[in-house]
Amino acid sequence: MPTSYTDQFYYIDPYSPPPNGVVMNFVTPNMTDQNNDGDLDAFDGGSVHSLDIQSSWPGDMVLIDLGGGSFVTYTGTTFYLADASQVFTLKDGQILENGTLVGARGVTTQGPLDLNNLGPLVLLLAP
Repeated sequence: MPTSYTDQFYYIDPYSPPPNGVVMNFVTPNMTDQNNDGDLDAFDGGSVHSLDIQSSWPGDMVLIDLGGGSFVTYTGTTFYLADASQVFTLKDGQILENGTLVGARGVTTQGPLDLNNLGPLVLLLAP
Protein backbone atom coordinates (compact mmCIF):
# COMPACT_ATOMS: atom_id res chain seq x y z
CA MET A 1 0.00 0.00 0.00
CA PRO A 2 1.41 3.46 -0.91
CA THR A 3 2.43 5.88 1.83
CA SER A 4 1.46 9.56 1.58
CA TYR A 5 3.25 12.51 3.17
CA THR A 6 2.94 16.29 3.32
CA ASP A 7 6.03 18.40 2.72
CA GLN A 8 7.08 21.94 1.84
CA PHE A 9 7.77 23.01 -1.73
CA TYR A 10 8.59 26.07 -3.79
CA TYR A 11 7.34 26.15 -7.36
CA ILE A 12 10.73 26.71 -9.01
CA ASP A 13 13.23 25.01 -11.26
CA PRO A 14 16.68 26.05 -9.95
CA TYR A 15 18.26 24.92 -13.23
CA SER A 16 16.17 27.52 -15.08
CA PRO A 17 14.99 29.92 -12.37
CA PRO A 18 12.77 32.97 -12.66
CA PRO A 19 14.45 36.39 -12.37
CA ASN A 20 15.99 37.37 -9.05
CA GLY A 21 13.54 39.35 -6.91
CA VAL A 22 10.58 37.03 -7.49
CA VAL A 23 8.59 36.38 -4.31
CA MET A 24 8.88 32.75 -3.21
CA ASN A 25 6.03 31.39 -1.08
CA PHE A 26 6.10 27.77 0.00
CA VAL A 27 3.18 25.38 -0.43
CA THR A 28 2.49 22.06 1.32
CA PRO A 29 1.17 19.49 -1.17
CA ASN A 30 0.96 15.77 -0.57
CA MET A 31 3.47 13.36 -2.06
CA THR A 32 3.22 9.59 -2.38
CA ASP A 33 5.84 6.86 -2.14
CA GLN A 34 3.97 4.42 -4.37
CA ASN A 35 6.06 1.34 -3.56
CA ASN A 36 7.13 2.24 0.01
CA ASP A 37 10.84 2.00 -0.75
CA GLY A 38 11.72 5.15 1.23
CA ASP A 39 12.50 7.39 -1.74
CA LEU A 40 10.77 9.40 -4.42
CA ASP A 41 11.75 9.44 -8.08
CA ALA A 42 10.37 8.71 -11.54
CA PHE A 43 11.29 5.02 -11.47
CA ASP A 44 8.86 3.79 -8.83
CA GLY A 45 5.66 5.73 -9.47
CA GLY A 46 6.23 8.52 -6.95
CA SER A 47 3.99 11.56 -7.14
CA VAL A 48 3.63 15.10 -5.81
CA HIS A 49 0.16 16.65 -5.53
CA SER A 50 -1.17 13.57 -7.36
CA LEU A 51 1.08 14.29 -10.38
CA ASP A 52 3.56 11.63 -11.48
CA ILE A 53 7.23 12.49 -11.04
CA GLN A 54 8.95 12.56 -14.44
CA SER A 55 12.48 13.25 -13.13
CA SER A 56 14.23 14.29 -9.92
CA TRP A 57 17.36 16.36 -9.39
CA PRO A 58 18.95 16.12 -5.91
CA GLY A 59 21.45 18.80 -4.94
CA ASP A 60 19.75 21.88 -6.40
CA MET A 61 20.24 25.08 -4.39
CA VAL A 62 18.06 28.16 -3.84
CA LEU A 63 19.15 31.39 -2.08
CA ILE A 64 16.32 33.36 -0.45
CA ASP A 65 16.27 36.86 1.05
CA LEU A 66 14.12 36.63 4.18
CA GLY A 67 14.16 40.40 4.73
CA GLY A 68 15.86 42.41 7.43
CA GLY A 69 19.29 41.42 6.16
CA SER A 70 18.69 37.67 6.60
CA PHE A 71 19.46 35.20 3.84
CA VAL A 72 19.19 31.43 3.70
CA THR A 73 20.54 28.88 1.25
CA TYR A 74 18.41 25.79 0.78
CA THR A 75 19.69 22.53 -0.71
CA GLY A 76 17.11 20.09 -1.99
CA THR A 77 15.59 18.10 -4.80
CA THR A 78 13.62 19.43 -7.75
CA PHE A 79 10.89 17.25 -9.21
CA TYR A 80 9.68 17.67 -12.77
CA LEU A 81 6.02 16.65 -12.76
CA ALA A 82 3.66 15.21 -15.37
CA ASP A 83 1.91 18.57 -15.93
CA ALA A 84 5.30 20.19 -16.82
CA SER A 85 5.54 22.03 -13.48
CA GLN A 86 8.62 21.86 -11.26
CA VAL A 87 8.71 21.80 -7.47
CA PHE A 88 11.69 22.11 -5.13
CA THR A 89 11.77 20.57 -1.65
CA LEU A 90 14.44 20.39 1.00
CA LYS A 91 16.63 17.40 1.75
CA ASP A 92 18.60 18.73 4.69
CA GLY A 93 16.05 19.06 7.51
CA GLN A 94 15.57 22.83 7.19
CA ILE A 95 12.18 24.53 7.06
CA LEU A 96 11.27 26.61 4.00
CA GLU A 97 10.39 30.24 4.63
CA ASN A 98 8.70 32.76 2.38
CA GLY A 99 11.01 35.38 0.92
CA THR A 100 12.52 36.77 -2.25
CA LEU A 101 14.65 34.81 -4.71
CA VAL A 102 18.29 35.96 -4.79
CA GLY A 103 19.71 33.13 -6.87
CA ALA A 104 19.50 29.44 -7.73
CA ARG A 105 21.68 26.68 -9.09
CA GLY A 106 20.56 23.42 -10.63
CA VAL A 107 22.43 20.14 -10.94
CA THR A 108 22.77 17.95 -14.04
CA THR A 109 22.53 14.49 -12.45
CA GLN A 110 19.23 12.78 -11.66
CA GLY A 111 18.58 10.74 -8.55
CA PRO A 112 15.99 9.93 -5.89
CA LEU A 113 14.97 11.91 -2.83
CA ASP A 114 15.53 9.84 0.31
CA LEU A 115 12.47 10.45 2.49
CA ASN A 116 14.63 10.24 5.63
CA ASN A 117 16.36 13.49 4.56
CA LEU A 118 13.25 15.64 4.41
CA GLY A 119 12.45 18.54 6.71
CA PRO A 120 9.50 18.39 9.09
CA LEU A 121 7.73 15.65 7.17
CA VAL A 122 4.20 14.68 8.12
CA LEU A 123 3.02 11.12 7.47
CA LEU A 124 -0.62 11.06 6.44
CA LEU A 125 -2.32 8.15 8.12
CA ALA A 126 -5.25 6.46 6.48
CA PRO A 127 -8.56 6.75 8.41
